Amino acid sequence: MLILLSFLSLISLSSDTSKYPTIQKHGKTVESFVPRGWKIIAKAQGDLNDDSVKDWAIVIQSRRKVDYNYVRCDDTLYGFAPSRVLLILVGKPDSTFDLALQADHIIPPSDQGGAHDDPFHVPHALRIAKGSLFIAEKYGGACTYYAPVRQYRFQNGDWYLIGSTTTRYECGEEKYHVSEVDLLNGKAKSFKRNSEGEQPIKGSVKNIDVGKRPLVRLLDFCPWKYYEGEWT
Repeated sequence: MLILLSFLSLISLSSDTSKYPTIQKHGKTVESFVPRGWKIIAKAQGDLNDDSVKDWAIVIQSRRKVDYNYVRCDDTLYGFAPSRVLLILVGKPDSTFDLALQADHIIPPSDQGGAHDDPFHVPHALRIAKGSLFIAEKYGGACTYYAPVRQYRFQNGDWYLIGSTTTRYECGEEKYHVSEVDLLNGKAKSFKRNSEGEQPIKGSVKNIDVGKRPLVRLLDFCPWKYYEGEWT
């Protein structure tokens, strides 16, 4: 119950009702949280609070494009694309749901991915596993790309970024550079492989002690300005 109350206390702090929809706090179905003029573009089901009741993470998108211009992390992001919102819905024993989190700026707009177009248009863009939410993205140019999968977990009364796995590919090198960062333990690992999903190339693995740092809240995180390679 304490976890659920902490979840619900975040709602009023995370949404900008002047630009984004006001989402109802309780509903009988996942679809009941989708306001008129919006649609679900990604969803994942799993247990986020270890109560054996299924929770949902969904990303909703407006059905029309809008001009956006807002400041995050000392940078102004602007463009013309549909708005996107991440919602986390906590399941209850009676099969209803409570809105646990509304995050208006964590999912990048569809026109921010470079030559890869929509950075959120990737397989398994949302996934829930081991009590964590994983969000995958892809940014890049014509043949060079950067594809992070970031892990968020609810702890100490809020949602935090606790780790990531990033794959980077550059034209001409024909190798995939992978960096894995565990922010809870301050450990990182980097390696190369010949193709995605293969085992690391022998001799390419480096284990790095990056030291523990203050965790970044999900609501404060800027996907388009953060590079895991800075640690490895």
